[in-house]
Amino acid sequence: MVNNMKITVIHPFSLRLASDKPVREFPAGVHDITEEEHGHWFLKACLKEGRALPLADEAGDEGGELVAPTKAQLMELKATELKTLLEQAGGTVPPGNPSKDVLSDLLLAGQEGVTLVKGPDGIYVRLAE
Repeated sequence: MVNNMKITVIHPFSLRLASDKPVREFPAGVHDITEEEHGHWFLKACLKEGRALPLADEAGDEGGELVAPTKAQLMELKATELKTLLEQAGGTVPPGNPSKDVLSDLLLAGQEGVTLVKGPDGIYVRLAE
């Protein structure tokens, strides 16, 4: 493993490291990755395109690569902040008074062309260019 490298997959994909190796499926969610997977051109492309993101505080020396916030980090925000992030991401805030848990899950589910980013100044939405 690359320093316990984990990624959050937003848009599922498959990875085959070599023709004689099995395909590894990456469904939406959190996954540990090996050093060999981390260095593979296709996984690097998926990270660049926002299909997957390194987990917060684990990007290390990746040259300023964007990192996704964890659910725990989202839960630290106020409900109003989560609603604002969800609206900025193009999501729909459920009617009534949705819990922070529900709002966090909706944010982590992701929207097409939207990346949720944890930066030095907090958590924000980044739209695809």
